[in-house]
This record gives sequence, structure tokens and C-alpha cells, in this order.
Amino acid sequence: MRRQCHAFTLIELLVVIAIVAILAGMLMPALNTVREAARQSTCANSTRQLLLANLSYANDWEGFGVPAWGWDAAGADILNLSWTRNQAFLDQMEITAWDKCKSVICPNSNAAIIKWYTLNRSTGINMAQYWGTCGAWGTPNTIVQIQLSRVKSPGMTFMFADAVDLVLNWGNRDSYQNESILTPNGMVAYRHRQQLVLGYWDGHVAPMARATFKALDYWDRAWQAY
Repeated sequence: MRRQCHAFTLIELLVVIAIVAILAGMLMPALNTVREAARQSTCANSTRQLLLANLSYANDWEGFGVPAWGWDAAGADILNLSWTRNQAFLDQMEITAWDKCKSVICPNSNAAIIKWYTLNRSTGINMAQYWGTCGAWGTPNTIVQIQLSRVKSPGMTFMFADAVDLVLNWGNRDSYQNESILTPNGMVAYRHRQQLVLGYWDGHVAPMARATFKALDYWDRAWQAY
């Protein structure tokens, strides 16, 4: 007696495909959430490395953190002194050159996207905290630097943050659109579901929502170190 073999009809196949597509659609948001959480965790760990490197740098340089910037006697930029190119600072993380910083780059940053691993397209340093510590921008023989012992609230003032520029300006705290738009200068980057990762002077790292960060006043302790 010949056994009959049942084959799927076209309608049955379409139903199965539709069910699989629905299940995939239900799972994708959850998978994306998990993936983004992992990326944000990687970014937080990178920021923590920068914090610890700066604290270690300060131990070697009489209590002063890595300079944000500096100018020579003629008022010209001293690029190798600035924090993204300061080799004494990079050495704390065993980074050999300013454009080989992959180990401390945010995976969502422009630096990671274009695979040019420079800190100035991933993280920025808080420039507002230097208010009153030095002359105007470009003042000859000036080093823009923070003395750790003078930071009033290390757990409240941030040192580093997600950014598309190496220095952060309070006035451009809400200008960010996406990773491909790099102007105006001094923008923080809300690249983690409208949040940014902040690294504070006491060594801890925490995310902050865009609306919360935008509402911070220039004189808020989050921005001002002294």
C-alpha cells in the first residue's frame, strides 16, 4: 500500500512565513535594546579609563590634571599639550599615539564609525570648569589645567562626556543632531538613546538624559569645578 506524502500548500507556507516575520518583529526591539545597553556599557568603561588616567596623570604632575589646551609665548596652540594628544596622559592607558585610541572610543561615536580612532570625535573635556582659572582663550603662556585639590564637589562636576569635539562648551549643550554633523564646535553627543555618558572627578561614571543635561545652568556645580 503506497503511503501518501503530505506537502505544504502555498497558503500554508505563506502563513508560516508571516508567523516568523511577526515573531522577528516582536524580538527585534528587545535585541536592539540589549545591543545598545552593551554599547553604552562599553562607552562607560572607556570613560572610566579616561578618568583613572587623568587621576594617575595628576599624581605625576603635582596634583594637576591633564591640560585641556595650552598656548606658547606667541599665543599659538601647543597641540601636543592638549589632553587628546598629550603622550604623558595617553601613556597612562598604554596608548601609543593620539590617533590609535580605539580602546577608549565609544562604539557609537563618529571615531568608531569612520574608523579613525581619535579621542576628539568620541569624548570631550568640560571647558566651563576652567572659568576663572586662566586668561581668555589664546592667552600667551597659558596652560588650561585643573588642580584636583581645588575641585569643590568631585562627585558632582563632570570631567569628560560623550562628544564630537575635544572641548565642551555650555552654549552648545543642545546642538547635537547626529554623528556626521560636527559643527558648531564644543557639542556634547547624545548617542545613547538621547542620553550621554558623563565621567566625574571622583572617578564615577553615570548617564544623563538630554533634557536633564540641557537644563543645567552654566554655574551649576556639574559644570564648575572651583
